Amino acid sequence: LGLLYALAGDSLKAIETFRRFIAAVPKDEANKRAQEARLEGVVVAARMASLDEAEKFLADYVKSTPQLMEQSMRAETELAIAYQKAKKPAQALSHVEVIFKAAKLFRPVTPDDRRFQSEMLGLSSDILAKLYLALDKQDEAVAVLEEMRRLSLALPSSTLYRKALTGLLNM
Repeated sequence: LGLLYALAGDSLKAIETFRRFIAAVPKDEANKRAQEARLEGVVVAARMASLDEAEKFLADYVKSTPQLMEQSMRAETELAIAYQKAKKPAQALSHVEVIFKAAKLFRPVTPDDRRFQSEMLGLSSDILAKLYLALDKQDEAVAVLEEMRRLSLALPSSTLYRKALTGLLNM
C-alpha cells in the first residue's frame, strides 16, 4: 500500500503507511518485507527532502535483518543524492564513503555481481571526488581517484579506469 501511495505521488501517506507496517512487525523477527518497507521509506523520504525521516528509516534498516548489499547501497545513495541537492556536502560525504568502502569490500561471484560492484565503485568514487572538491579537499579527491585507478586495474575494468583518469585530468 505504501508503494502505491509513493507511485501516486502522496509521499506523506506512503511514509505513514511504511511506518505502520514496520510497527506491526514483531521487533525480534527478521522480516524481509519490513526491510523492504524501511528501504522504500528511505527512498521516498529522501526524494521529498525529509532527510531526518530518511535517516530514521536507514537507522532502522541497519539495526534489522536481513540486509542485502544492493539495498544498503541504494539507501545510502538516495540519502547522498538528497543531501547533495540540499547543498549539504558534509552529510552527503558520510553516506558516499559508506558506499565506496562497501563496494571495495564486496566480493563478486557472478558477472552481475561484478557489474554491480563496478557501477557502485564508479558512482561512489565520482560523487566522493566531487564532494571532496566542494569541501575544498583536493588532496582527498585526488586520492579517491587514484585509488579508483588502482582498483580498476585489479578488477580489471577499463570503464572504471577511464572514469578515474578523466576525473584526474579534469582537476
